[in-house]
Amino acid sequence: MNIDKILQLLADKKGSECFFTVGIPPNLKIGKSIHNVGSTVLTSEQANQSIRAFMGEERFEQFAKNKECNYGYNLKDVGRFRISAFFQKSEPGMVIL
Repeated sequence: MNIDKILQLLADKKGSECFFTVGIPPNLKIGKSIHNVGSTVLTSEQANQSIRAFMGEERFEQFAKNKECNYGYNLKDVGRFRISAFFQKSEPGMVIL
């Protein structure tokens, strides 16, 4: 899963939030509606791999230790996003605003 491509889609659709939750496909909030990004259900392993690749090893180690991580992310030619990664019911998740 390429999170940068999903963020590009979020910006293109003028969405406000992106949700990564184990057990469902990634979702975009566009207006008042929630839309799946594809149909592939996110597994715990996929979530961990994607979050690790997205935030980098050092930040991921802090995330795994503290069970949360909040930071800003700039995507060139797209915009700046606020990242909130967390554990919910022992599963990793992430919201991007």
